[in-house]
Amino acid sequence: MFCKSCGREIAEGTQFCPYCGASQNSANNVATTQESKVWGILSLIFGILGGWLGLVFGIIGLCTYKDKENKLMCKVGIGVFAFWAIIYLLILISSFSLVNG
Repeated sequence: MFCKSCGREIAEGTQFCPYCGASQNSANNVATTQESKVWGILSLIFGILGGWLGLVFGIIGLCTYKDKENKLMCKVGIGVFAFWAIIYLLILISSFSLVNG
């Protein structure tokens, strides 16, 4: 028998891997090893598009994710949103200065 998480050989009927500690129950294993990347992907997409949803999805993802890769995607999405927010603010300020000129 092999560990469902790290792939090392373990004794038949083992409930937890002695190497990585992962549960060998199929129901628990799927939930703990495969986190959905939906919030991170949505955060990136809407962050790139410059929408507030990039910020919202990024915050939701940071609060729910445990996986470092997923958290990184959310942080990047929030960062891209912040970049666009600064660009929008600069455009707004420059347009007011041109109008009031």
